[in-house]
Amino acid sequence: MIQIPSMISLPNTEGNVVVLNSALQQLDRFDYNEDMHYDLIQDPKGISLERINYNEPTQKRDNWHSAATQGDHNMTHVGNNGTPTSQNSQYSKDPYFNGDFSLKKELFSPDNDGYEDQLEIIYQFGTSGYTANIRIYNSKGQLVRSLANNELLATEGVIRWDGLTNDNQKANIGIYVIYIEVFNLNGDVKHYKLKTVVAGRI
Repeated sequence: MIQIPSMISLPNTEGNVVVLNSALQQLDRFDYNEDMHYDLIQDPKGISLERINYNEPTQKRDNWHSAATQGDHNMTHVGNNGTPTSQNSQYSKDPYFNGDFSLKKELFSPDNDGYEDQLEIIYQFGTSGYTANIRIYNSKGQLVRSLANNELLATEGVIRWDGLTNDNQKANIGIYVIYIEVFNLNGDVKHYKLKTVVAGRI
């Protein structure tokens, strides 16, 4: 670990970073430009480019992706559109994993008693660049909550539902269907349906 007095300033549009050893021999180099950001991001200012897998070549263009941009009300990878001092939000261990969504527990009771107050939807993808729409419907097929609207996901994470509806009301006790649509710029579209139960005291 080498400590430096302060981090160098990096231009948003383009630049390069070179790592040298004490003999001034080049150990690594990264040349970047703003065109490397996720195409659906309108303004990449303030959004970090993150390396997907450190075992792949630094200069490999598709080994970099914009940091996940989801808000802290639902997601685990949060902050100022980057994950400094933490694992990159777009980090991928296994590029051959096709992706999946699952629930930590199907039943939860959003009564703020400190026990199973939130539903946790766990996801993982082997490649970055998936954008998600997530809707929750009641047993009558009525939309009760939109958890994600065209939000760029990290390669893995947790999405949480606090049991509130779009009207900021507590959801009624009963069965709910979580409908998930994810897509990327290659035209790959995936759909998932999960079932959950909102429990409570009668």
